[in-house]
Amino acid sequence: MVVMRKVAILLLIINLALMTLLAQTTGEHSESRRARFPESRTTWEGEVWIRWEFPIRQWFVQAALAGYDAGYDEACRNLMLADKSAADHPKSKDDDCVNGRRHLRGEAAKYSKAMTDFYTRYPEDRDLPIAYLVEMLLDPKPKTLEEIHAWVSNISR
Repeated sequence: MVVMRKVAILLLIINLALMTLLAQTTGEHSESRRARFPESRTTWEGEVWIRWEFPIRQWFVQAALAGYDAGYDEACRNLMLADKSAADHPKSKDDDCVNGRRHLRGEAAKYSKAMTDFYTRYPEDRDLPIAYLVEMLLDPKPKTLEEIHAWVSNISR
């Protein structure tokens, strides 16, 4: 589980680095407002997200979900290799991985819409880094948009 989050977060960081570079080269800065997150000091990622067209948003989310899936698969393989008893019961361990997996295939449009809805409904929260938003939406106990907004609102500027 930890490995899958790390892979997904790594993919998001790469995408966000590219996004920040793009925003900086186009002069998109939020210097006039104070950000609550260090990642948002130069660019409010929610504003960049809102400016992206639908296909780009969906591709971004597809990459995040692919990272999540790859991380999950890697964690299951590592667990099976590390567990000496897996040799005695290989099918049961494999079944555990499959049964515990969240089925995210084809969900990119749903998550992309949720992210767009969040940044549209709460423009004051556009300093929330995309990686944080994705993580809260993909959490084993996903947060609602209202819960995410309440959490962000409790962070002082």
